[in-house]
Amino acid sequence: MTGLRRTVVFGLGRVGTSVALRLRAQGALHGAWTRSSERAQALRERWEVEEFAHAWPDHASLAGAGLLLFCVPDDALQRCIEALPADVKARNDLCWLHSSGVRGVEPFRDAGVVGPVGTWHPLYAFPSDPDHVSAEGAFFALSGDPPAVMVAEALVALFGGASGLVPDEARAAYHLAAVIAGNGVYGLLWSAQQILERAGVHSEDLQRGMALLAAQSAGAVGRDGLEAAMTGPFARGDASTVLRHRTLMRSGDSGQERLYLGLAAPWLALARARGLADDKVAALESVLADWESASVTQDR
Repeated sequence: MTGLRRTVVFGLGRVGTSVALRLRAQGALHGAWTRSSERAQALRERWEVEEFAHAWPDHASLAGAGLLLFCVPDDALQRCIEALPADVKARNDLCWLHSSGVRGVEPFRDAGVVGPVGTWHPLYAFPSDPDHVSAEGAFFALSGDPPAVMVAEALVALFGGASGLVPDEARAAYHLAAVIAGNGVYGLLWSAQQILERAGVHSEDLQRGMALLAAQSAGAVGRDGLEAAMTGPFARGDASTVLRHRTLMRSGDSGQERLYLGLAAPWLALARARGLADDKVAALESVLADWESASVTQDR
């Protein structure tokens, strides 16, 4: 693993622990730090990894490092970098990376780091158990100095992922898109559960079924693309079903009604892109226009 030897990982959450364990398996882990002594002890006991430590790295422990990888929360990133010794930050042979999706390289430069700096963000929801990590094919967003990007690509290879450059000026937009795609499903599944419960349906099997449906839909997009994968009443141009949804939701929770209407716009745009017949598009538009008008009137 050229470029990954003597790596120090800061932060042993889901991402940091998974990275540290894979680095250690390659003989590339120089050290790993977490601010929680309980976390460090639990990880050492489970994985028998002496490199997992609670004590803040000192000069001696960083002297042989070739890469510092920060997998800490965004609000702690700047503080961690600034807390390191000035002579460490002055080394031009030391590479620095962080795993934040929304931040660029500015935390390193603002703290006076001299060596190559970059970002390495996995577009993957790491599970709590590293044994269940399966990130093959996952996208990793990289940015920074060319030497740092090369090291980041070696990290991507640890997980069998795919990488691409996302420039610093686009990081906020990239992260917003990632939150909508990755975290949006939690809100959608919660809303689906609330609708079922209000209808008197309480079933853990059905809840798991909804989660499987969401996973299958996402998998179809990965295979076939958005337009080809889309299913449902908007894909079919089934205005009568949307009208039934409207009737149900007008007597339900107004927040979920707004959620449905908010999703209706991209659903309709995708249906058009799929080639839905003009008359069916018009029928859907008519139902939605009446629905939105009634919602505005009621809100007043």
